[in-house]
Amino acid sequence: MSNKFIEIDRNVPITLASNMEGWLDSNSLARFVVDVVEQLDTDEIEGAYKGGGSRPYPPKMMLSLLFYSYAKGTFPVAR
Repeated sequence: MSNKFIEIDRNVPITLASNMEGWLDSNSLARFVVDVVEQLDTDEIEGAYKGGGSRPYPPKMMLSLLFYSYAKGTFPVAR
């Protein structure tokens, strides 16, 4: 992935009460979605990004959030 996106390293504990690793079962839908999206080739999406504003979150993270939300029946609302 290019350095124009915010780096997400799921192996590094976050600064909270505890590591998020134990928050989800190993067979949770969220873990499944992340595993599937990590296998996708997002090179075209990353290459097409022109930049602007603050650094964006990585496409794979945003796709994971979108797919998980749709799977749970949560849809974005246009305003």
